[in-house]
Amino acid sequence: MSTINIVEIIKEYVDLRKAGANWKGNCPFHNEKTPSFVVSPTKGIFKCFGCGKGGDHIKFISLIEGLSLEEAENFVNNSQDAIVYEEAIEPILLKIIERFDSHSVTIAGLLNFDQLLLDFCIGNLKKLEASLKTNHEVNITSIHLLPTSTIRNLEMIKENNSFKPQFQKVYSQSLVLLVSYFTSILKEMFVSSVNFLTLFDSHFALKIQSKVKFEFRKLAENNFDLRGKLGDIIIDKESYSFQDMKSSKEAFNKYFNFEISRNKDQDIIIMGQALRHAIVHNSEVVDSKFLNQTRDCQLENHYELNDEIVLEKKDVINIQVSMKKFLLEMKNELITKLRNDH
Repeated sequence: MSTINIVEIIKEYVDLRKAGANWKGNCPFHNEKTPSFVVSPTKGIFKCFGCGKGGDHIKFISLIEGLSLEEAENFVNNSQDAIVYEEAIEPILLKIIERFDSHSVTIAGLLNFDQLLLDFCIGNLKKLEASLKTNHEVNITSIHLLPTSTIRNLEMIKENNSFKPQFQKVYSQSLVLLVSYFTSILKEMFVSSVNFLTLFDSHFALKIQSKVKFEFRKLAENNFDLRGKLGDIIIDKESYSFQDMKSSKEAFNKYFNFEISRNKDQDIIIMGQALRHAIVHNSEVVDSKFLNQTRDCQLENHYELNDEIVLEKKDVINIQVSMKKFLLEMKNELITKLRNDH
């Protein structure tokens, strides 16, 4: 148990302050105004010079939680396991969310393609104009032969967003791509979390076994070792679709026993998923499935049956922002659940 940090354990219960090589605070076992409770990190012990209580971290937990020494040792070990799990899984989840950020950069490039193209053309024409003006060998005498008017026209197009009608379809396709990215990221978070806990937590593995019945064929296909593969097997067996928020939340609720309360961000994501379905499967026209899917969404934009879907750039950006917030919320809930369960 040499890796146990007694200071960090006791800090959960006592406000400790550094005092030389040791830490001091008011004793939690009796009332006092002057701190007489000392913790020595080098020796791994605590001692109260007021009431006389002292011992190691197990003794402290035994006294503060009212547990036997054996129960206190199990309590500490489980707490330490939770810290190890938490420190190990958080980087995995953050790396998955970083991939969503990377995908979002791709989406931003599509949304701003016309502006990027105009900037490229204007920039190069300005370089050409400057070169022609200073190149005496060319000796252009007429201003009409310079690209000045073309530059001015392109700048007006950019300022007035005149290319927007031609690029309107890009916004719809950007949304389709965004929802696909979000679906794959949410699925990966579920699979990675299931696989991680199955590998490192025998209790979680047993809980999975009680919820999912495996065919002998599936066991044989995986050499009777499903560790690291359970996430995908569960999705296949339960027919979870991460293109649908209801199905996604059901998966996390069933296997991790938590549910994030419905909020505006989720409504925006549901709207995005419904828009994606109508764009891909109903030629960008609102159908009955769209209306059913968004019926409970508390949002300002209202669609009627057979309305044509016309998206703005800001619509796609708003959906992307809500997706990122939801992914971070899911990550925090998973870690909190892990901490509380261990």
